Amino acid sequence: MDIAKRFRSKYVEGAPDDCWEWRGKRAKNGYGVFTMGHRATGAHRFAWELVNGSIPDGLEIDHAKCQNRACLNPAHLEVVTHAENMRRARGWKHPNPKTHCKHGHEFTPENTRINANGSRACRTCHRLTVMRHRGGPVVHESRPCEVCGTVFQPTKHARAKYCSGACKVAAYRRRQKNP
Repeated sequence: MDIAKRFRSKYVEGAPDDCWEWRGKRAKNGYGVFTMGHRATGAHRFAWELVNGSIPDGLEIDHAKCQNRACLNPAHLEVVTHAENMRRARGWKHPNPKTHCKHGHEFTPENTRINANGSRACRTCHRLTVMRHRGGPVVHESRPCEVCGTVFQPTKHARAKYCSGACKVAAYRRRQKNP
């Protein structure tokens, strides 16, 4: 039996808009696995190559239309970069992505960069880290002290809450009195 015929025996081709579900072996992550001799490959990759030819170097297959890892319908598959595939996957898994970084800076188009792996990074945090490593002055946004209300500019930590050591001690004592 030739490879293409054996491959086609492991799924049922449906309507052009439907998912063509892989019925053969699946990996733990849900992707179909097709074995040719001693070499295993993703069933969706093999389906793409069978219809469209080889996948260009540096690109991968994304289930762009359905997000169904067992789907082989070439109309549901798209060749994309890894970064784009990861961006789409994160958007699919997390319909309400974080709006701020862990240090409280907002993810705006101007303050967000996309890393090679598709993850987001805060430009402000990156700039502050670079400044810290170079030994230059680190400038954080001004904010009011939580104890006395004086507007101050943190010098070491972006999340500083108090303008002085005295205010920090006063806040500690208040917490001890009113737990």
